[in-house]
Amino acid sequence: MEEYTGPDLNHDDSIIKLSSAVHRFRCPLISNNEKLSFSNSFKTSGSDPRTQQALREADRARNLFTESLEGASGNGKKINNQSILETAQVYRPKIHQILVTCKVRPDRARLDSRLFFAWQSGAESNGAKGRKTFQSEALMYELCMTIASEAMATAGLACDESANGDFASSANHYKRAAGIFEFLGETQLPKWVARGSSVEEKDLPVEVTIGFCKGFKILFLAMAQQMAVAT
Repeated sequence: MEEYTGPDLNHDDSIIKLSSAVHRFRCPLISNNEKLSFSNSFKTSGSDPRTQQALREADRARNLFTESLEGASGNGKKINNQSILETAQVYRPKIHQILVTCKVRPDRARLDSRLFFAWQSGAESNGAKGRKTFQSEALMYELCMTIASEAMATAGLACDESANGDFASSANHYKRAAGIFEFLGETQLPKWVARGSSVEEKDLPVEVTIGFCKGFKILFLAMAQQMAVAT
């Protein structure tokens, strides 16, 4: 006869699935990659061989980043959040380097051809027309959208891990995603405003508005707590 050790305190699988259910959010998309080239746009002002090499590396990094994001377009390709995250982390410092160089050396900011950064929001649509496209010539816009994509890909990884039952890793990635949006909403976007930018939030993808960043910071922290409960 087995000795009674008390009631079974393990949670039923259906309860764990219910408590760990989360919504998957889409990443933004780059919509005009084939028309943009840093090395061509800065061909004259960035004629130094080292500068040209850095610009070519930025072009390559952006192309790889774009290819990774294409999986989030709903065109049948499988979404690879790890690839999006890794390529964003490679591209981000390169666009930041270009931005800082243009700020410190305005003479290097002269362009042979204009740069137009066009992005489609992953969080809002244009009704039956699908994703809404937003365009800007600001390097800061490109940097902020890259950071937002990094945050969404990190949250996407958390969602993948939750589906696989790895709730501890999922909680950590949700916390990281919340931290990225905290940085974007409390540090990076206010810097853009402080520099006298005339851009209005209505002309930007919702991912790079301060209210969205604050809201998703709270949401992803709540999801991290949700994963902790399911652990």
